[in-house]
Amino acid sequence: MAISTAFPHPCFEADMHSGNNELRSRARGWQRFLINLADGIDTVNDWLGRCISWLVPILVLNTCVVAILRYVFDLGWVWLQEMYVWTHGSIIMMAMGHTLLHKAHVRVDIIYEGLSERKKALTDLLGVLFFLLPMVGVVFWFAYPYVNLSINRLEGSPEAGGLPGLFLLKSTMLPFCASLGAQGISMACRSLIVLTGGDAGCTSQSQEEIVRGEVEVPCQ
Repeated sequence: MAISTAFPHPCFEADMHSGNNELRSRARGWQRFLINLADGIDTVNDWLGRCISWLVPILVLNTCVVAILRYVFDLGWVWLQEMYVWTHGSIIMMAMGHTLLHKAHVRVDIIYEGLSERKKALTDLLGVLFFLLPMVGVVFWFAYPYVNLSINRLEGSPEAGGLPGLFLLKSTMLPFCASLGAQGISMACRSLIVLTGGDAGCTSQSQEEIVRGEVEVPCQ
């Protein structure tokens, strides 16, 4: 039989009866910290994505209204057209970490899927350290003064009759950097677990189970 629990993590059950007790305890504590950190990041990004998802029906409704008014009644307002563009942009920017969490970004796997768990973990770790995190750092470096200036000016739409809160749209660059960078750290943590001898299964569970803390631990 099995029981559902969030702690201790199943990654550490395999080494309970092997090796030196002191070394095993230290290793398990270090690995447990990485798993708890990754689980926390996953939970926050999943929650953020679910909140942002409520903007999708608003976006669809807004787009339909604009199309009907324009092509049926020959009516249109700049602010209404800007609303669906801004909503679309906000969804993309703020749900980026959530998308990475659920591995929903567009990717072409030619070699990766055929690799072992350790090689996949190494590939993910190197990708995060040398590509994802540096990219996020560069974006944040240039975005912060840009966003700060826009907020200080309470910048609005440059179009006559447009929406007044352009600074809010530009501000979404900051949660973009935070959520995507944090999710990269989560990926790196799970990769390190595999590379340091942890159970590969702890990183290959469905993300839905991870973010809900529903992991199956065999009864001893």
